[in-house]
Amino acid sequence: MKKNQQGAALVEFALVSIVFFTLLLGIVEFARITFIYNTLTEATRKGARLAAVCSVSSDSIDKVRNVTIFNDINDSGASTAFNLAQNNVEVLYFKSDLSTTVSPGLPDGSAEYDDIEFVRVSIIGFNHTMLIPFFSDTIFKEWAFMTILPSESLGRTSPTNPPVRGCDFPS
Repeated sequence: MKKNQQGAALVEFALVSIVFFTLLLGIVEFARITFIYNTLTEATRKGARLAAVCSVSSDSIDKVRNVTIFNDINDSGASTAFNLAQNNVEVLYFKSDLSTTVSPGLPDGSAEYDDIEFVRVSIIGFNHTMLIPFFSDTIFKEWAFMTILPSESLGRTSPTNPPVRGCDFPS
């Protein structure tokens, strides 16, 4: 090896390793983003499924939020998974036109209770921090994770009964 070529392999390794490790971290980050997207979409599906069968009350909505953020149904603390809290979950009830919302906490036998056709559970305000340096870390900032399902029993044991069934069953 000539004296003027000493360190050339180190410089070549440095240049190639930057590209290699950026590509490697990109693959890992793509896998993480796919996992997070699928997990949060499944979380909204699970929350919407619970909201479709629970009564429309503040207590039931809190339980739906707990289940959506991967907590126990009666746990009111923040979730350790993805740093989600109850205020990151939005639960809405819609009439058949999907543009008119119905307020939660309706009295038993309310006419609006019978008008509820759909439930929507959304995760809002979720931020994702990327592993790759020098790249934007706001991938999920504008994304909406939501699931809309047709309402089912909404806590009723039959169509003519007032809502009596809360969310006191295992999640």
